[in-house]
Amino acid sequence: MNHNTALVHDPPATLVLVCADAGRLAPGLVLAELAERVSARAFNTQVVVAESLCARLAAMKHAVELAGARRLVLALCSDGTPRPEVDSLARKARLDPFGVQIVLFNALKEAPPCSVQDTAVLLLTAAVARAQAFRGSRPENWKAVVARDSHIVSRRSLFTLPPVTYAAVPTINREFCAADAGCDLCITACPGKALAQTGGRVQVNLSACSSCGMCVSVCPKRAVELPGWSPEEMEAQMAVYLAANGDQAAHGLLFVCNNATQQPPASWLPVTTPCTATAPAAALLHALARGAAAVSVAPCTGACPFNVGDQIQGTIDYCQRLLEAMGENPQRVGLYHPGAAAPLPPMLGVGAGDGGIDEPQALFGSGAAAQAVLSLALRLGASDAAIVLEHTHSPLGVVVIDPESCTGCGSCARMCPTGALAFEGEQEQVVLSFDAGLCVGCGYCVARCPEQKNGAIAVQKKTDLTLLTRGRRHLYQDQIALCQECGGPIGTSRMLSRIASLLGSEGQGHLDQGLCPACRSASWL
Repeated sequence: MNHNTALVHDPPATLVLVCADAGRLAPGLVLAELAERVSARAFNTQVVVAESLCARLAAMKHAVELAGARRLVLALCSDGTPRPEVDSLARKARLDPFGVQIVLFNALKEAPPCSVQDTAVLLLTAAVARAQAFRGSRPENWKAVVARDSHIVSRRSLFTLPPVTYAAVPTINREFCAADAGCDLCITACPGKALAQTGGRVQVNLSACSSCGMCVSVCPKRAVELPGWSPEEMEAQMAVYLAANGDQAAHGLLFVCNNATQQPPASWLPVTTPCTATAPAAALLHALARGAAAVSVAPCTGACPFNVGDQIQGTIDYCQRLLEAMGENPQRVGLYHPGAAAPLPPMLGVGAGDGGIDEPQALFGSGAAAQAVLSLALRLGASDAAIVLEHTHSPLGVVVIDPESCTGCGSCARMCPTGALAFEGEQEQVVLSFDAGLCVGCGYCVARCPEQKNGAIAVQKKTDLTLLTRGRRHLYQDQIALCQECGGPIGTSRMLSRIASLLGSEGQGHLDQGLCPACRSASWL
């Protein structure tokens, strides 16, 4: 084992192990230079080149212990290494296996020699960023599953236990979760019905959970924690990729399903997801806004086990129609299939300079889609255009209030899980305001409205660029009637009018007294 970087006094937070055979696999790949450049770009990282690492993977345990590292990135030559073996060795080295990143260099043999070095640096640096963004897991995040990497069955294997590995399952951070207010977006999105709400809390059924990550992608509060597939990890990896989009060149980003059996070619920079349906429109649009030549989504090979193919296609169609509305080639976003032509030439060369790495930008949660749309419009010179796109898969929504039917009760705002709707009272006036940049079009506000049958409120799955640029604005305001006895609020003028119409002439006299319910009850005693 040859160390290509000098040992430092403080243990490195991250260790990168590179198989020495990779240097013979791809012409133009110089491992000594690779180690030097990755160490210079990635904070507190040591790069070690290991002889025949792919064949002698057990050496990683000793290397981790020697370096005292807390994070690990493996750069391997082929995809023949079973993940259960990596997980087992990681646990023996006292590492959390969910945080171990694997970079496969076998696709680099197809890359042009002039760009293979820059591509390798970019892949490793991005993997380090993703590993360092990993925040660890807890016992409740672990689910034992039978590994199915090997399809060879021998007589001896019939009498032995099959290899067991672990899958990550989500937990819910109650500090951010809006389930107590009635939000159940994660429950609705779960294809395996593994989530349920009990007493205002979201519970996870471990046996039913398939680790697809759909709950992570739809949560507007980023309250779902799924180790190995967290928003922070994907955002950190993409920040490195997109920081390389300088004056030198642009590249293509490919969102890859974790269950895909075929590795993407070196002409694409991969972002692995538990399911490509979890890649939000915000991530695709943000990549284009930061200069990616193209963005593609590679679903799993064969039939999708989560049956979310329509959702993936819907997200792509939404992005394509938005690009078209902005006057851009819609084929810059597409669905990738092995052997099929890319939407655009994905590699114009890789700008993997040794400069700094941009801070990650939020790609998940409320507000992320609006920021991506605005950034893309600014880059394409369409920020002043009156673009309105109604689409079933729009990640944004628009709330419409009918002032003649709304009574100003504020139930819609109290139900809103993102804060897009806000209800405030000032002295003798109430105001209902709306921020289109925070709305995800969930429709919970409509379901809670007591006047929904009268058309008081509606939600449209729509992206309105003009509304996004305006920020928060007033949708409804009304005067508050005050109690003549105690001075407390009775209700808005429209609410009192609505109550009067329901009570009829017999109950009108009670309202004419100008008393709140407490004072009115006292007057009857």
